[in-house]
Amino acid sequence: MEKRFHILLLTTIFMLILWIWQIAVVHLADPHNLQAQIAIRQNPKKVIIYPKRGNIFTSDKQLLVGSNINYQIDLDITAIKKYCKRNNKNYETISDTISTIISAYSDISPKRLKLLLTSNYSTIFIDDDVSEKNLQLLNDELSKRSLPGLRSSFSRIRRTYPKDKLAARLLGMVGSPDNASKGESIYTVKGKCGIEKSFDEELSGTFGWKQTIFDAKNKRIPLLR
Repeated sequence: MEKRFHILLLTTIFMLILWIWQIAVVHLADPHNLQAQIAIRQNPKKVIIYPKRGNIFTSDKQLLVGSNINYQIDLDITAIKKYCKRNNKNYETISDTISTIISAYSDISPKRLKLLLTSNYSTIFIDDDVSEKNLQLLNDELSKRSLPGLRSSFSRIRRTYPKDKLAARLLGMVGSPDNASKGESIYTVKGKCGIEKSFDEELSGTFGWKQTIFDAKNKRIPLLR
């Protein structure tokens, strides 16, 4: 009876030590990056929505002038290295995969990107002329493989002309704000002449924002309020 008691006591002590050690590892070392996931879920993210300059149509609803929003993309090398270390992945292999995916949706070549990924920088610039469609496709491809590191930000608004030079003088042109230093946003374009200038206020639109929050699987869910 006494022997069984000692065995039970030793087992209990061992389990208690193991439990304390696991708690210490989870809270201090954070091997599964839990703190980052908790921070994401507990802090809804607010993202600025840049106004997309309005379209101009003919009287029979044919598009004369449209707008495309272009984005800048950067790559967080530190995040990629942490991902490789946490998941026991080979950095060179992951770099090759990321380079192939990104080069398919931007102007940078896989060879050039692989070279940048071997640098000592924490973040590297990739491209500042990526279309909204290509950015979405790029995000989808990286998400399918759970690959981290991509950072995107608004770059510029580019006007498009499906009818080429038709009514060019009437439509006018756009350019950078003249008074960016006096409060005008550098992320918009201003009408300089023609219809673009006459209806600049109506075409410019207004800035907005959206708020997102993520579930335990880091998937975006609608806000309840």
